[in-house]
Amino acid sequence: MAVIEEFNSLPQIEQLAVYEAIARKVTPADYGPLSDEDLTAIAAETFAVLDQEEDRARVACPAVGSAEEDHPACSRNEGQADLSRRSSSQAGLVPP
Repeated sequence: MAVIEEFNSLPQIEQLAVYEAIARKVTPADYGPLSDEDLTAIAAETFAVLDQEEDRARVACPAVGSAEEDHPACSRNEGQADLSRRSSSQAGLVPP
């Protein structure tokens, strides 16, 4: 599918913007409820994305995963609420 390939070639921030636009446009009522398999797949994908983001954060700041006072120059908590909201939204668990 050319559309998916084009989407995958976008930077992650643009992928998020496209996802959010689609999530606002398409409602679950348009397609019916999600199956357990669908929910499991969405959760697995969400956790994979979170793992990737955490890995990137570790490269940027070696203190990720340790106490903040161990490495105060890395503000690990900055943007945490936004990341959490986006991740839940991507999983279809909360409205965007």
